[in-house]
Amino acid sequence: MIVSMKKVTVLAQRSDSSALLNALQALGVIHVDALTPPSASSEEIANRLRELEQAHAFLSEAPKSAAPTVAEAPLTVQAALALQQALQAHAAELAALEQELETFAPFGEVDPQRIAALAGHGLYLKLYTCHLEQMPALPEEVTVEILAQKGGQRWWTAIARNAFALDLPELPLPTQPTSAMAARAEALRNEIAQLRQQAAGMRQQLSDLKRERAQLEDQLRLARAGDQMAGSAALVSLQGYCPVDAVDALSAAARQQGWGLIVTDPEAGDHIPTLIRNPRWLRPIEAVFDFIDTWPGYRERDISLSFLIFFSLFYAILIGDAAYGTIFLILLGVVHWRWGDRIPRQPLILFYILNVATVVWGIFTGSYFGITLAPDNPLLKLAFIDTSNQKLMMIVCFTIGLVHMSLAHLWNAVCLINSLKAVAEIGWLLVLWACYFAANNVIAGQEFPAFMLWVGVGGLLLALLCSGALTDITELLQFPFKIFNAFGDIVSYLRLFAVGSASVALAQVFNDIAMSVGASGPLAKLGMVLILILGHVLNLILGPLSVLVHGLRLNVLEFSSHLGQEWTGVRYAPLACRTASTPIKQGEPS
Repeated sequence: MIVSMKKVTVLAQRSDSSALLNALQALGVIHVDALTPPSASSEEIANRLRELEQAHAFLSEAPKSAAPTVAEAPLTVQAALALQQALQAHAAELAALEQELETFAPFGEVDPQRIAALAGHGLYLKLYTCHLEQMPALPEEVTVEILAQKGGQRWWTAIARNAFALDLPELPLPTQPTSAMAARAEALRNEIAQLRQQAAGMRQQLSDLKRERAQLEDQLRLARAGDQMAGSAALVSLQGYCPVDAVDALSAAARQQGWGLIVTDPEAGDHIPTLIRNPRWLRPIEAVFDFIDTWPGYRERDISLSFLIFFSLFYAILIGDAAYGTIFLILLGVVHWRWGDRIPRQPLILFYILNVATVVWGIFTGSYFGITLAPDNPLLKLAFIDTSNQKLMMIVCFTIGLVHMSLAHLWNAVCLINSLKAVAEIGWLLVLWACYFAANNVIAGQEFPAFMLWVGVGGLLLALLCSGALTDITELLQFPFKIFNAFGDIVSYLRLFAVGSASVALAQVFNDIAMSVGASGPLAKLGMVLILILGHVLNLILGPLSVLVHGLRLNVLEFSSHLGQEWTGVRYAPLACRTASTPIKQGEPS
């Protein structure tokens, strides 16, 4: 459910501006719009926060220290960043040295000074590398010594008493002897090891950085709220949005603090934030909205329930295997048991729901690691969906799409019940049904019922006459495209069958490859096991990726386009204090 908002304006004396901001942050109910560009002080805090997050990310990736060490000094962001820069510089220099050493390794020790000295005594030496077919014609006075040859590549030197040039680029000499380069590379490795040890020691103080980051985030919210304050020489005001059920608490705080408070309804054109507040059992789907950072507009609809139902169904079909779902559940249980106290609860519950749905779908389709079950296998008694029947699966996918998008038009009709546009939505619903039977006819080879032609024509007339298209040229021009889109959107649900079938086919291919290796000996058995593990792990990785692409798309695009949902919302993010730190002093706004 999208919570109703009120537009609020808080007024106070300019001398109380810092106290006002701190009190509102402690109250944590007002969402402040960032309509004014950030001030220099806000940008300074933001830069400090970015540096701290960079240092935190660097130390989070540092190896854990084998034993606790005593820190020489308290951890600072500057020390962590300096250590990161030193490591990066050393690593870049080492990589360049190792590449150069690899280039000259076939030549043994190469000393540019000694080669230059030979030239001073009338003996010219050059280094070359090329493929065998690239060997140039050599003058008589040039002597060649082949030093190494591998895979058709040859490393060799050319020596002559006089200056010479070959029809082949020579290798530029290093700037220092390769022995010196090797010594420098070894020294860099030792220095990098020491720097990493320092990073491991710093990593033990990460909690200090976490606390500092939370405090900086609070300071930044406070500073940016201060940037939005307006007023005169005597008064300041701050405008924002507050949930209706929090207005009483804000009013009580205003009376206690002596603020002025204006509460009004939001107006058209206001940037109203969206606060979704669902019952506990429905909250897991909010993890998806968080992940894609997409929210319905304040005046749009909360589709959490339909999103959870159909996203779970899409996930189950796209993964499509009871064994895979069981593996995911086992892994999820281990993660929950081991790190459950550190992981947000809602994503965990969501993954439990999705993978239970996968197991159920896999049982209904008799899918277990892509194995063809024997006819007398008891698991087949639970399977009543034949995924090998392409025509059936096409019809199933089209039916899912029909139900999904019909829900959107029925929902629109209910919301527009006192308008002719509700009749237009019924018209589009009839068009959608006609497109469903057309898709079954064209793609699945099913007979198209004759009466559905008249249903579709009637739907088009209702949609044309009652949607306002006849009086709106833009709507009229878009009308034909909406018809084609209705058919295309039905067909789009075929991706569920296509991707799910590809997953099963991939599993079967690896099963066949493994079986072809056989189990005649220990090595063959090992190879068979490795092939099976590799194939099914690949499938386990690709499955969730397909859900991200196709499962989200069908909800956010196809369904939402029929619902008229544009996902233009901004998440409700009130000015609030996330830490128990003391109030932060804030300069007076201008």
